[in-house]
Amino acid sequence: MPHPTLQLPGLPPIRVSLGTVATVLILGAMIQPSLVVPGERSSAQAALLAGIIAVLMILCVLAHEIAHAVAARSFGAQVDHIALTLWGGHTQYRAEALRPGASIVISLAGPAANFLIVALIRAGLAVLDGGGSGGGSDLVAVLGATAWLNLALGVFNLLPGLPMDGGRALEGILALVFRDRARATVVTAWLGRFIAIAVIALPLVSINRRGHLDTASLLVLLWAVLIAGLLWQGAGSALQQARMDQRADSLNVRTLLHPGPILSPDEPVSAWSPAGGIVIDPQHGPRGRIGIALFPQPDALRAVPDTEQQHTPLSAVCAPLGSAGTISVDRTGRRMITHMLSYPHAAYIVVDEQGATLGHLLTADANAALRGTRSVRPHA
Repeated sequence: MPHPTLQLPGLPPIRVSLGTVATVLILGAMIQPSLVVPGERSSAQAALLAGIIAVLMILCVLAHEIAHAVAARSFGAQVDHIALTLWGGHTQYRAEALRPGASIVISLAGPAANFLIVALIRAGLAVLDGGGSGGGSDLVAVLGATAWLNLALGVFNLLPGLPMDGGRALEGILALVFRDRARATVVTAWLGRFIAIAVIALPLVSINRRGHLDTASLLVLLWAVLIAGLLWQGAGSALQQARMDQRADSLNVRTLLHPGPILSPDEPVSAWSPAGGIVIDPQHGPRGRIGIALFPQPDALRAVPDTEQQHTPLSAVCAPLGSAGTISVDRTGRRMITHMLSYPHAAYIVVDEQGATLGHLLTADANAALRGTRSVRPHA
């Protein structure tokens, strides 16, 4: 089901999920009891104010994400969209290569927006009632609660666990220290898991000390469980990505190279060698395509009598693997992955600096190496 999308001038598309409504309801329910003032403000009035505060907080979350988007664009990233969700929100952007310093600035831009909102609200309160002393005023109550929640949102997002902004910033700082992005991610992810445990433990300790569980405590505990789950899942995804990044850094064309011959589909079956060649049907096209990669089918090969192998073309026993391109033998790590993503093919003819053919590389082998599994290579 597609999410409703807002398009505001100068901003990326803003996707609003149904979870945002749940966030408003949960946040309003948590705030409402604190707004009830016996003799001055009824439960119904407090509920209305709580709803207004909850909606304002969604707008503050949007401001937080817009700050991320503006910072990302300033470093040349392409911002796909902003999403408002049950968890608050996130900004989806793409960049070929961001330096750790840029990642730190982008991560901290969101919390900085919340702290700026706090400063502006407090300045407004100072003008309205001398710093917020008029606690009975509905406007002061709304502004005061919004300022406090923005402060909490900013501080919470600075928690040093992934995928929180503080975790992303810490990851960038550690990448500068270690000069190893994958190692920085691993350290940050494990720290995030310890924080996830603490997020659940703190409300449980508080409930145990009070000796009873009221509605507000239950909602806080529920929110803590959701946040801890997000941190734990984020840490798991980060660890998986770090392992993949480490494998990506260790990749190189030479270790994945199959040095067998490059054959034409018109050549006879007798030219095929089980040593590991490939058949290329020349068909130039977009994104550096030089042809279609083919591979003989074992059953079809065996069905060709020995007396006919010199007269039967390889095209008669081959099935297509997909398009074929070229790649330099000196490509390693991220440079190799970037080339394969920029020019996606099922197979690549490997060439040296002089353009001489050395063999071929299969995308399936590279994908298997990234996953840490073995590729199922066609066998004939």
